[in-house]
Amino acid sequence: MQINMSRKLSFLNKTRQIKGNQGFSLVELMVALTIGLFVSMAVYSVVSVSESRKRTTTSKNDINQQGAYAIYQIDQTLRNAGAGLGENSAYGCPVQAAFQAKPVLPAVGLLAPFNTVNTDIRLVPALILDNQAGAGGDIILSMSGASGLGQVATPFAATGSTNNIMSLRNTVGFSANDLALLVRSNTAPCFISQVSDTFVPTVSATNVALAGNYHSPTINGNVITDANAFALNMGKSPNFNMIGIGTNNRLFSYNLLMPANASTNPTVFIENTVQLQAIYGVTNTANNTDITWVAPTGNFAHATLKTNPARLASIRAIKVALILRTNLQEKDTVSNNSITVFADTPIPMTINLTGTNFRYQAFETTIPIRNSLIEGAN
Repeated sequence: MQINMSRKLSFLNKTRQIKGNQGFSLVELMVALTIGLFVSMAVYSVVSVSESRKRTTTSKNDINQQGAYAIYQIDQTLRNAGAGLGENSAYGCPVQAAFQAKPVLPAVGLLAPFNTVNTDIRLVPALILDNQAGAGGDIILSMSGASGLGQVATPFAATGSTNNIMSLRNTVGFSANDLALLVRSNTAPCFISQVSDTFVPTVSATNVALAGNYHSPTINGNVITDANAFALNMGKSPNFNMIGIGTNNRLFSYNLLMPANASTNPTVFIENTVQLQAIYGVTNTANNTDITWVAPTGNFAHATLKTNPARLASIRAIKVALILRTNLQEKDTVSNNSITVFADTPIPMTINLTGTNFRYQAFETTIPIRNSLIEGAN
């Protein structure tokens, strides 16, 4: 009996071992694979949605930062517009300038997106060049000096100047290497020249030696001694710039006092911009109240505005709208076909957009032209 029980136990153990080595059945494997597939699909879906939202959030953050930076740069440029140029008889004069004896103003060889701008550049605090950047919209032109002491015009002395000397009633505010604007009237050519690096200001000095990269006795056939009314100290780094949108949705800045050079002038300072629009805030009162918003057309078109000092003086602010687009092209439609800017003014503007699979963001700011101090404007 004991032997039989032993045999039975041995048989049962072998049976269990055989069953344990058989593994899963086909049905069990199919069920396991199906469950695993659904779990993998769920995980992939969560990861895909999370990654998509991450890319969208990153691209939106990028254009928010870029837009804020671009608006800041434009704000700084326009807030200083007219600084050091506060003399009513200077506004509107055709600016003549040369760099290393090569004329740069009137504008020579302007590159895109500024190649459609009229080369007859006049002295103005700020101008909006309506739709001069083509599909990119408007171009903004601004001018200002950079001298802390040269805000007031210095009259020429009774004795005339020579090609290399400014004879002034006093030389207060001028120092070595400063740029100077020599003016006769707002209709005659005015000249940008440069104070010699050897000039040493003294109380009794009346003559200022001219020399340097920006000094040329004649520019485009005009002689600088024709300027005989007054001189304005422009400092060492005046702002004579244009801003506009060019190729590949880039916002360019162009230095009008430097020669055109595809690698250095104009320069890119922001990406992903698709539209720049601007309007004027004007008034006829001396206390800057009752601002009316007008488009840069008609009486305020740049061609007529740049030669009208009184109308230039009525400009108290510029409202700028900048539209940026994300780099990320999304699968679904994520934006409308248009964006309306200047909605808080009587002249709202609707911008038609291309590519509704991109996200767009509009940035607007109102910038006072605080340095536009033209006497007798009203």
